[in-house]
Amino acid sequence: MKNIIRLLSIYLVLFSISESALAEAYCALRDPVETINRLYPSSTSYKSIVKVINEDVRRTVGQTLPPNSLHFSELGKHTLYVVMQSDQPLGYVHVRSEQSEWGLVEIAWAINLDLTARDFRFQRCRSRYKNIVEHSDFRTQLIGRNYRQLADLFIQDSLRLDTAKIAIDDSARALAEVVVRSGMKTLLVTELGWRAEVKQNSFLYNAKKYFEHVSRIEILQSPIDDLVIEKLNTVFSAGHPGTGWSGVDAAKVVGFDGATIGVLYRNTLALDNGIETLQWTIAADGTIVNIDNLDGWSSPLTRAAFQNNLGQVLNSVDQCSDRAALFTLEASTVVSVLLEARAK
Repeated sequence: MKNIIRLLSIYLVLFSISESALAEAYCALRDPVETINRLYPSSTSYKSIVKVINEDVRRTVGQTLPPNSLHFSELGKHTLYVVMQSDQPLGYVHVRSEQSEWGLVEIAWAINLDLTARDFRFQRCRSRYKNIVEHSDFRTQLIGRNYRQLADLFIQDSLRLDTAKIAIDDSARALAEVVVRSGMKTLLVTELGWRAEVKQNSFLYNAKKYFEHVSRIEILQSPIDDLVIEKLNTVFSAGHPGTGWSGVDAAKVVGFDGATIGVLYRNTLALDNGIETLQWTIAADGTIVNIDNLDGWSSPLTRAAFQNNLGQVLNSVDQCSDRAALFTLEASTVVSVLLEARAK
């Protein structure tokens, strides 16, 4: 009996070790240099960032993307590859595995710094429809889509692709659905598992889109403080929009001369498609340079309402004729305090 117990103990130890090894194997590049060069031809190097994908991430993925939760092999230490050109990040490569009727399908995803899909390649796939799905006719339809835009390709409340929104040969539709689900999950896990790195690179990417001569960005910790609240209460004497502060992020943009160029400010709002994240790009003189919906504008009218404020300097409720302008005044007010108090 003792020998049996001893053998069982050894088996359990070996099993746990093999499970851990499988977890790392399923979510790592087998040939990083070759794969990264294919996905990013202009890359010069890459960095590997290892993080633990834990039960909290698994639970969030399951709640956000039912029934596509993470299986056992996707927990533990996993790697995000940050692709570089000289000393600047170009994007990410992240491998995720997805269960399918052909067994596990492993896909290497190229992800832009704004967390949109850039490209993908199969690392492991036993389906005979692999070449159809990996062909550019299908792949290019996914390029530039974020999590929500990939989700929109499915028929509502199902895991079936809407062929009115994406073209795919019917024979390869099941594999295509596996790929799109994998893309959604990969973007979500990347954001959750590597939150700090993703935020830093996302702010840098956006800063360079709208400002010239950007040297670096500096994340502003806890941007909403007593000074900000006091200023908001002064500007909005009758009550400001009160968007809430749990979703606020901000970053100062610094030029090569060390001077502050502007601020990127993000907050979550209840808009057409539920809770959405907007980003205001505001120059150091208070000019509204750009307003983006990081989840993608779901309504052209909403987009137009916000972008009517571009080029303006807002400092009074009297300048606001609609809700979009009030939200923008709120963002401008917060940024003005950040610039005065922290951009010195």
